[in-house]
Amino acid sequence: MQNHQEKELEKEKEKELELKPIPNKETEKEKKKEKKQKNKSKEAEESVLYLILPPVLLFATLLISSYVGNEYEEEFGLYPYFDVRDLSINIRKELYFSEDRKTTFLDEWGSAYGYNNTIDDFASSEKEHLKGDVYLDYTGSAIYTKTLVDEITSDWKINFYSNVHSRSTSSVRTEEQIQTIRRLVLEWFNTSDEEYSVIFTSGATASLKLVGESFPWKKESQFVYCRSNHNSVIGIREFATQFGAGFTVVTEPDLVEKDPEIIAQYPSFCEKSQMQYLTEPPDDLYHLFAYPAESNFDGSKFNLSMIDRFHHDHLFCNDTGKWLVLLDAAAFVPTNRLDLSRYKPDFVALSFYKMFGLPTGIGALLVHNSVAPLMQKLFFGGGTVMISSCESHLCVLHPNPSTRFEDGTVNFLSIIALKYGINMLNSLGIQSISDHVWTLTRYLYTNLISLSHSNGQPFVEIYGKHHLNNPLYQGSIIAFNLKNPDGTYVGYFTIQKDSADAGFHLRTEDIHQLVSEKRSCGDKRDFIHSKPFGVVRVSLGYLTTFEEVDYFLTFLKMKYLDWD
Repeated sequence: MQNHQEKELEKEKEKELELKPIPNKETEKEKKKEKKQKNKSKEAEESVLYLILPPVLLFATLLISSYVGNEYEEEFGLYPYFDVRDLSINIRKELYFSEDRKTTFLDEWGSAYGYNNTIDDFASSEKEHLKGDVYLDYTGSAIYTKTLVDEITSDWKINFYSNVHSRSTSSVRTEEQIQTIRRLVLEWFNTSDEEYSVIFTSGATASLKLVGESFPWKKESQFVYCRSNHNSVIGIREFATQFGAGFTVVTEPDLVEKDPEIIAQYPSFCEKSQMQYLTEPPDDLYHLFAYPAESNFDGSKFNLSMIDRFHHDHLFCNDTGKWLVLLDAAAFVPTNRLDLSRYKPDFVALSFYKMFGLPTGIGALLVHNSVAPLMQKLFFGGGTVMISSCESHLCVLHPNPSTRFEDGTVNFLSIIALKYGINMLNSLGIQSISDHVWTLTRYLYTNLISLSHSNGQPFVEIYGKHHLNNPLYQGSIIAFNLKNPDGTYVGYFTIQKDSADAGFHLRTEDIHQLVSEKRSCGDKRDFIHSKPFGVVRVSLGYLTTFEEVDYFLTFLKMKYLDWD
């Protein structure tokens, strides 16, 4: 019985083997090959689809655009109701960009633009960290390049620097480097340590504060400043009034008319000085005039010959006392040559990060050596004194002006890094930088000012001296407000938010005469009695390109201009 069952099982196994096909290696290879070819065909179809679909969609969009309105299509090449925010910034730039507009621009300006049209070779790679955004706030701070970062960090990695208040090898090396940088800074402004001293500070604001607290104020002294000065200049009046001096705010026409009576507008409210110097103030009477080489607000440039006029013409004070001049050069020097062999202000305030972006937190006050002995001190810190006493009021300050006013340990790593920024500007050439930004400033201004809404209402209100069409009077700042078709203003806070969402980096500035109505400079209040509290400020710099300016111009037109 068992044998019979075993025989039956063997017969069933034989049948199963008969049903199974004999493996054929060649057949399996053919099947795999056929499957692979199908996959390749599918991938190819998908690739073609991905390549064809975007242009097809864009063509369809343009076709609809031509049907809706040819004027809009001709101006922008894009359907007005197409949501561009769904596209990347780089794609948007390409869609908005017109080769014809750039050709016309280059025909007009030639080699003045882009360092003889070489900017495209290096600008994109040096600005990769912007990730496609458009930077238009060079007056706030310049762009720091990838090369600059590499050079600075490479130096720090190779060389060890330390506190200069020692005689170690690293300390001596650091001190030698700092002295070299002082000479390099003075050479950049076409002068030497025979005429000027470099006092390193944390920035232009700290430099201006140093002038205010060290100036030899007396009750009869006067502090005169321009209305268009930066807030940090206006703040000097607090020092002046503490010492019993008066102050006066003037406009550019006031300086031309030079009316002696204008000085009495704002006499001091302080009967006598509330402050006491560590040093003995001079017997002579001194006044201070402070003004910007270029307005931080709208880019208007002021005549540098006023320095000499205040020194020699005895403006305002009828030969009583001597005028010293403080020049705020922070907005001017990033794109202009300040020649201190020709114009000789007593004090020059500047920030290096506004010139080349890195390092931050470092600026300078350049002091003419003839007035350095007049500067007083209210405080002394480490490194500024030769000797001092704990028991008595004894303090002997360092005779060198730079050392006397650099309290504590200087920012030695940042100071040493300055040479790489100055070398970079030297490689481009300050005149080439000036020419470059002027071409783009004119392009943006002339195109904006020519626009109007469909009902004829002006589209933009621009401030400054652009109408003079002269780089001697106007810098690379365009301060403006946009207007609606009904003549009302578009909120400048609204423009800042919209532009930020679109990938633009720019600034809004408050108008000094109206800021008292605001809760803070950063609040969302745009208007007072239908007048704007401030302006939109665009500032161009050494790495700005035509494509970026053209893209911004098109953004404003698409977002705010009424084409009916």
